[in-house]
Amino acid sequence: MMDFTENLHIWVKGEALQGRVMIITGLLMLLVLVSIIRGEDTTLKGMAIPLGILIAMNLGYGYNLVRRPYTSKKIEISFQQNPRQTIYEEHKKSAKGAVSYYTPFTKVWAAMVILTLILYFVFNSEYMKGLSTGLAIMFLGMFLIDTFLHNRLKKYIESLETLLHTQ
Repeated sequence: MMDFTENLHIWVKGEALQGRVMIITGLLMLLVLVSIIRGEDTTLKGMAIPLGILIAMNLGYGYNLVRRPYTSKKIEISFQQNPRQTIYEEHKKSAKGAVSYYTPFTKVWAAMVILTLILYFVFNSEYMKGLSTGLAIMFLGMFLIDTFLHNRLKKYIESLETLLHTQ
């Protein structure tokens, strides 16, 4: 059985890796956005705003995830001082985040993807078709980001529960 710090390091490494992937993806999407803005295609112009939002989210949240290893140092110090309390607090905080954020929002993102794809067929204007496609891509991106984060968090919570029950 792994101890708390090993579980913390595995979770944090996964967060940092996803953060780096998000930053790289955001930078590549930025190149696409510049190309869209310079182009003449009306459908692609409709995708610009949702793509810009997704880029901002990838860069901003990706940066926060890349910095996660630095914030985990505080948790390690707390664990050295009071192991049981630190595990309990980490479990409480992580479980609350899983229930109050990740679970409902993944359903919202999935529903929004479906809704925006339906709207694609409702709209007649090329710009609005591009906007609905861009929104579908944006919500799909948010769904994927949250799904990866939630799956990693779920494993971390399970490891914390195991540690709580064995101490």
